[in-house]
Amino acid sequence: MSPITIPPLSDDLVSVLIDADTIQRKVSELAQRISADYKECKELVVVAVLKGAFIFAADLCRQLSIAHTVDFIALSSYGNRDYTSGNVRLIMDVRENLANKDVLIVEDILDSGHTLSYLARNFAARQPSSLKTAALVSKPDRLITDIKLDYLGFEIPDVWVVGYGLDYAEQHRTLPYIAVMNRT
Repeated sequence: MSPITIPPLSDDLVSVLIDADTIQRKVSELAQRISADYKECKELVVVAVLKGAFIFAADLCRQLSIAHTVDFIALSSYGNRDYTSGNVRLIMDVRENLANKDVLIVEDILDSGHTLSYLARNFAARQPSSLKTAALVSKPDRLITDIKLDYLGFEIPDVWVVGYGLDYAEQHRTLPYIAVMNRT
């Protein structure tokens, strides 16, 4: 087997903020915590928020030691802008009935909090047995809602980041690390 090649930083990427090994260690730690917290759970549904959380959710789910199903939801609060409008639009809903099931929402980033707040309200109305949230990264300086995370990978400064699911105009999403992007 050949060694893994890590893509070099491009001209628009300033630096690696969180390297691939650190991300994988944190994902493993989160999976252990979630598995312990849900060990008595009968029907855990992991809902990955597309597109950004797909890599994080896949790696996290592969490391869970408990039974679970995976579903997806797609929302938009950015549109074609690089800032959130505050209005969240449902693009694709989950397929599974969430009533009487334990639900874990998996997000890539907690920024303003609009998307996760919307999802928490939306899913609570569907009467799950429990509802918890997980995010790979959070920018506490940008948070303007009162949403709280149950599981968090990393707190980061208020910089634009890409990689490991995070993107800028659909670019850099599949980098194995999280990098700071220069958008000028």
